[in-house]
Amino acid sequence: MVIGITLKLTKGISPFINGLGQNAIFLYDVMSNIDMVDEVILINFNTELTDEDLAAFTYMEGYKLMNWKDCISKIQVLITLGMMPHEQDIAIFKSNPKNRLVGYKGGNNMILSTEDMLFEKKWGQRKGEVQKGIAYPGDRISYDEIWMVPQQEYHNRDFFEISYGCRAISVPFIWSPKFLDWQIEIEKSKNQEFKYLFKDKEIEKWNVAAIEPNTSILKNMTPILHIMEWGYIHHKELYSRFNITNAMEFLDNPILITMATELDIQADKKLVFDKRWNIVTLMADHADMIVSHQWGNPLNYAYLDVAYMGYPIIHNAYLCQDVGYYYEDFELKKAGDLMNLVALNHKEDEQYMQRNRDILQRYNPINFKVTEQYERLILDLYEEDKTFKGIYNWETNTIS
Repeated sequence: MVIGITLKLTKGISPFINGLGQNAIFLYDVMSNIDMVDEVILINFNTELTDEDLAAFTYMEGYKLMNWKDCISKIQVLITLGMMPHEQDIAIFKSNPKNRLVGYKGGNNMILSTEDMLFEKKWGQRKGEVQKGIAYPGDRISYDEIWMVPQQEYHNRDFFEISYGCRAISVPFIWSPKFLDWQIEIEKSKNQEFKYLFKDKEIEKWNVAAIEPNTSILKNMTPILHIMEWGYIHHKELYSRFNITNAMEFLDNPILITMATELDIQADKKLVFDKRWNIVTLMADHADMIVSHQWGNPLNYAYLDVAYMGYPIIHNAYLCQDVGYYYEDFELKKAGDLMNLVALNHKEDEQYMQRNRDILQRYNPINFKVTEQYERLILDLYEEDKTFKGIYNWETNTIS
């Protein structure tokens, strides 16, 4: 069996920029470990890339990469991640009754489609520029099944099943430290003194950062600012700086200006609004702790990356509540108290990094349980009576 996974590579763009790009490669790794899979192909849809451009994607070394037109006749199972072939090509692919088409969904399509519908544009976009979100599915694509990362089931299962007219099922979450390790080696080659693990740093006062993208109500700075404020006003002596990344375009936003001027973290000149950073450089050079908040996205690569490096991550992602330090829902005061508790005690938790790395193995593509589950998912594509009903267990990262 040959499996194809769609991918759009963009010149000059790191895999850290988009979780879907990482997801495609992690999925390749899983599929490569399945005995009945003879070959896995990453299908590039950016036909403007030259051979020189492709060679610049050093993290793609060892992966089979082809253009769609060169591999359509070879593939039996096609998995789309963000990129979709033209409907005529899909019709050709589906004309073989043995072929199967899977839509792999990593984003909260229902909420993002709703935001695109309700709001003409986002702050910082030029006048007349249309918001670029995740479009509504539109014409019904003839998927055989939708696979969604488990954090999207709450909002999207029925939405996907109605939109696409097929079964939508949560699948095991997949993550690997390979991109972290790749970025770390790049940074170390530039600076041999590069300190990328928490245990390598001496901390007198904490630099705390937020890493939410600020592109949706799902993940934005508003609750985080108030978590930081609550913690700071009760223990001002602990903190040096609060850094809100992915925020440069909001510097002249009047609502943010009004909000920030009411906060002690701003009055005491502790608050910084910053650009986007890759997580390795951010933690090595600019932050000692991450405070996060999400709504409807309770699994996140960034949280796992931070914990892997040994840094404290304060979060409310209940599907990985044993990773880092967890608070519930919108309990912002408790989150601020937790931030202070961590600032006071994290250095004493000598097992933190190893404990989290052990937990993170449940997501690793080389974990036999992950491989076994995805093998069964492929087999289920050809069965009327499905093995999996889509009930996700966050503690084991398995479905039943």
